Amino acid sequence: MLKNPKWPNILLILTILIFTGCSNDDNGSGTDPALTGHRPEIETVSSSQTTIKRLGTVTVSCTATDAENDPLLYDWSSNGGTFPSGSKKSVVIWKAPDSEGLYTLTVWVSNGSGSTTEVINITVTGSPLAEVHGYVYRAQDSPISGANVCYGSTCVSTNSSGYYVIHGDLPIGNTSVTVSASGYQTYNTTKTLVSGDNVFDYYLTVIPPAGE
Repeated sequence: MLKNPKWPNILLILTILIFTGCSNDDNGSGTDPALTGHRPEIETVSSSQTTIKRLGTVTVSCTATDAENDPLLYDWSSNGGTFPSGSKKSVVIWKAPDSEGLYTLTVWVSNGSGSTTEVINITVTGSPLAEVHGYVYRAQDSPISGANVCYGSTCVSTNSSGYYVIHGDLPIGNTSVTVSASGYQTYNTTKTLVSGDNVFDYYLTVIPPAGE
């Protein structure tokens, strides 16, 4: 009996088709398409204030969740102003520019495989304001911790490095300044504040012991 030369070719083709089909089934097993490239969900975006003065600051925050509890990355951006303490946290401080208008802050949230964004609007109005910061020292540039620094009726205390800061809360122009600390003579002066950043350092004199 003569052998049919086509049979080996037919068997080869069937073997390839069966193998390919099994491979495709294996690759798809155990994979949930709904979780592939999933994105985090932003639940809320809020601000401590929605209207502030020029050069003022607000605290903005974002609450987001992830279906697989993956760690989330945050990044804020805006069409004006700055983020003086950084922009890569869920809660950040935004400093308004020295111009009135409506500003849009955008938060980007990522879980490493997907991302989403949300926006919040802040209105900037009013007269320009000044920010002031600096150090309070005693002799030989030794910092004074806990010194009281008052620009008009706005007062702050120095930290352990003798540093103080008032963020964008002061009117421009001449302002009375009082610097005091326990054991030191009170210092009074007048400073002219300009719009934006102002830097002033102060030196206090130790009160001499009684009888000297």
